Amino acid sequence: MAATFPCFVSLAALVAAAVPLRAQTRGLDALRELRRRIDSQVETASLSSSLSPIVEAATGSGQRTIRGAVRPSASSVAESRPLHGEDQLMPSGLNVQPREIVRAAACRYGVPPDLAGAVIEHESGYRNDVVGEHGELGAAQILPSTAATYGFDIARLRNDLAYNVGAGVQILRDLADRFQGDWRAVLRAYNGGPDFANSSQEARNKTAAYSNAVEARRNSYDSKCF
Repeated sequence: MAATFPCFVSLAALVAAAVPLRAQTRGLDALRELRRRIDSQVETASLSSSLSPIVEAATGSGQRTIRGAVRPSASSVAESRPLHGEDQLMPSGLNVQPREIVRAAACRYGVPPDLAGAVIEHESGYRNDVVGEHGELGAAQILPSTAATYGFDIARLRNDLAYNVGAGVQILRDLADRFQGDWRAVLRAYNGGPDFANSSQEARNKTAAYSNAVEARRNSYDSKCF
């Protein structure tokens, strides 16, 4: 599937309208590199210094946003503590909200952004430091055995939010192909494994409840890639 990244296009347009030419050049280069790194699932931490000037130039002081890029003032950081993972800066230091990371990955891999966002929120509240009772890792709560099946790097799943989210979205995409786009079945398989239909009644009830809970969250997310 051809890679499309309309959310980056929109951000680029806003940057071009609000920022001086030199800052535009640096910033747009950084945005293109962020897109490339998310596509390739490589580290994103070193982009923070490149993105900061364009956000500061466009927003000034205080905490404001341009399509998810946040540059908080020192006072606003000292005075507030986010209640939800989606409002936090990435642990790596990259000033991009986790919601935008999830949306970008979903658009990249052909997964409905509202579904991907609802999954990550339900699994971890957008926190990558979460470890599940069975050893599930990070924001997308990926089992080590599942990571091994797909060839994902365990250390990076633990330490890199963008990598973890990208891995989770790729699993959703793979399950969508298996279940021919039946997203409710995809959610049940994400929770209970691809063979969930042959599990016990209790296990099937749990996967059905999981699917319903995720579906209920989808209305709070944008379903489009622009």
